[in-house]
Amino acid sequence: MGGVPIVNWDHESNKGGYTIPDRSLSSAFINSSNIFFAKAFEEVGADDVLADLSSIFHFGADDDIKCDFGSLSNNIEIYCLDDLRRSAFGQSYVLTCPIFLAALGREAIFGDMVTPFVVKDIVSSDGTQKIGEGSKPLDVIASIPADYRQNLLSGMTGVGSGLGVQLPAGYSFYAKTGTAEGWKGDCLYITGCAKNDADDGSTVYENYDNYGEHGSYVVVMQVMNPTDHGFEFASQSSGLYRGVMNIVVGR
Repeated sequence: MGGVPIVNWDHESNKGGYTIPDRSLSSAFINSSNIFFAKAFEEVGADDVLADLSSIFHFGADDDIKCDFGSLSNNIEIYCLDDLRRSAFGQSYVLTCPIFLAALGREAIFGDMVTPFVVKDIVSSDGTQKIGEGSKPLDVIASIPADYRQNLLSGMTGVGSGLGVQLPAGYSFYAKTGTAEGWKGDCLYITGCAKNDADDGSTVYENYDNYGEHGSYVVVMQVMNPTDHGFEFASQSSGLYRGVMNIVVGR
């Protein structure tokens, strides 16, 4: 393969060949199989990988997302086959941030990525006059093709079921765990979506007083330097995540 060997988070190395030749997409997604997705990116090819990331997920070096609080920048660069393989599971020249992961979680659940926002209107310092426009509601910037979504949701359901999150009646839970290696140390991530069964993602709220009746929640948890806290894999931090989600949904 060249370079540093790729090792799965479920402890299966590529040394001597791929140890689970019949690994399914669902199994690879749930178990974070680095080798499966490295092979998938290699089969798709660098040009199509970059094009699909841009068109489906608004992800790429030239795909800044202009938000009312600033710009979100993501990066991926592919210079060789090893870069292509490692980009499949977030290494090499791949960079992103928790806010984008939240937008990505929203897209996974409802099919469309919308521009993240904070401000509805820009008002005078005393709050009495509107002096500028804020965010455009439901500003769709990318969409997942409908025939791809069920595989994604099935995989996220499988990951979510392993985290032990218990939600009130009327919610469904989807999640993805991940590990990132950075120059400031490793990070563990859990991106989870508590989808209200009454929510189709199309409501524009004048205020959020009654959001809990129909609204859904995307919660991204980042744990820096996880070994300092006794965590080796993201799933081991699920107890922390359960506590956060319980607060969010009001359990």
